[in-house]
Amino acid sequence: MIIPGEESGTLGAADAVVGASVEGANNILFQITGTWVGTITFEASADNTNWFVTAVKNTSETNSTTLVTTRTTNGISQVYIGGIPYIRARMSAYTSGTANIIIHADRIAK
Repeated sequence: MIIPGEESGTLGAADAVVGASVEGANNILFQITGTWVGTITFEASADNTNWFVTAVKNTSETNSTTLVTTRTTNGISQVYIGGIPYIRARMSAYTSGTANIIIHADRIAK
């Protein structure tokens, strides 16, 4: 569990994943850097076995209010996930290169 904290890893093949146990967090940031061509899909799970696509906000883009489920460029994506214990980024389509992923989990004061 990484609350608050970070997990990191790389995506350099089809279906590669970087995930984290984030139970107790309500705010997750995915920072994606590197030189890569592909599609990264954001997913969440209640049991760490069955994964479902989840929507994120690409905060590093001009229109950061639009929710998306995938990303094809470097940047930061954010999701508020209250109650979801597992989150991951998965390389759902891969052409080349390596994407570096940092998952930062934190609680936000209410």
